[in-house]
Amino acid sequence: MAAYFIKEQFNALAVQVSAQDGPRERMAAEPVDGMLPARNLEHCILDKLKGKPGGLSLIELRASFQTEARPTLAMQRKLKAEFDEAVLSLYKDRRVYLDRHDHPMRLSDAERQDLVSDGAGNYYVGITLRGDFD
Repeated sequence: MAAYFIKEQFNALAVQVSAQDGPRERMAAEPVDGMLPARNLEHCILDKLKGKPGGLSLIELRASFQTEARPTLAMQRKLKAEFDEAVLSLYKDRRVYLDRHDHPMRLSDAERQDLVSDGAGNYYVGITLRGDFD
C-alpha cells in the first residue's frame, strides 16, 4: 500500500514538472539564487578548467559563478557552501587535483573562510583538471 502511495506522489510530481513552461535544458542552466544548480556547477567547473594546465585559484573561480553584483551575506555563505561541495565532490571523484595551503593557521579567520575546506583541517587554494579528463 505504501509503495502505491509513493508511486502516486511521484506521478503527480512528474505531471507538475512536465507542465512547467520552457524546456528542461533551459531551466537546468538558469541560475538559482545567484548560482547554478549543483549538478551543473560541477560541469561548469570542469569546463572552466579545460585549457588551463596550471589550474585556477578557487577564490577567483568561485567569484566567476556569482551572477549578482552584490549578494547578501547569507547568500554569499550559501553560494560558497554549494561551490565548496561541488569542488570537494569533483576531488573525491578524482576528476580534479586540489592545491592545499601549506600554512592555513597563519592566515586570518576571514582569509581561511575564503578557502575551500574539507572539514578535516585541510584548506585548498587552487584546482587543476586531472590530465586523464582533459
